[in-house]
Amino acid sequence: MLELRNLTVGYDGHAILSPVDLTLSGGIAVLIGANGCGKSTLLRTIAATQLPVEGHVIIDGCDMHATPLRRTARMMSMVFTDRTIAGDLTVGEVAALGRTPYTNVFGRLGADDRAIVSDALRAVGIDGMSNRKLATLSDGERQKAMIARALAQSTPLIIMDEPTSFLDAASRIDTMHLLRSLRDDHGKTIILSTHDIAPALAVADTLWVVDRTTRTLVHGSRDTVLASGVMDRVFSSPSVRFSPSALDYR
Repeated sequence: MLELRNLTVGYDGHAILSPVDLTLSGGIAVLIGANGCGKSTLLRTIAATQLPVEGHVIIDGCDMHATPLRRTARMMSMVFTDRTIAGDLTVGEVAALGRTPYTNVFGRLGADDRAIVSDALRAVGIDGMSNRKLATLSDGERQKAMIARALAQSTPLIIMDEPTSFLDAASRIDTMHLLRSLRDDHGKTIILSTHDIAPALAVADTLWVVDRTTRTLVHGSRDTVLASGVMDRVFSSPSVRFSPSALDYR
């Protein structure tokens, strides 16, 4: 279980969101907000790659900002928006990086590690690409390789910051289907930020929405948050409104 206790995120002691208190015990949580509202800062703080201004990130009773990195890496994995430049690595080698928290100082994979990597590649549908260089892949295939790395890390929680960036329409929908599979077939808890509203809402169990007017995070079940009216307080443009029937902005 993930708990955010009085979590305040920001930079140099300056808060950019009101304190957050919530629990997440499973499913897919979709984080929605305008650019610059603090979504990535929140995710980096949860991922323990950035210190909080105040408060705590707790997973299964452990404070992530007071937990050794190796143990943290066994509890959550990340897929962020940065385009990877490790083009000389093969798909299999990239996925195998997910086993780093479990290997010895030499980084050698055992038989169990190799089986986990193979299963991860198969789960995301690129097991036939194991020997291909990352640089030869399409954006959608490359994103699947990065998700395979996170899956091979064998963590209960996966954090994704705009995982469909740089992808075409078909690959974006395919990625959302993949995330649903990771939840349903592999029992993963997933937190993702996205601007692909309709496909994300189709798979969301929980919504985290940044209210632009109050700088607060409105959170709860998908239907509860959609009924709250906060979706109309995400963007500043008065001509952009949320359509409940379309589950998207119009």
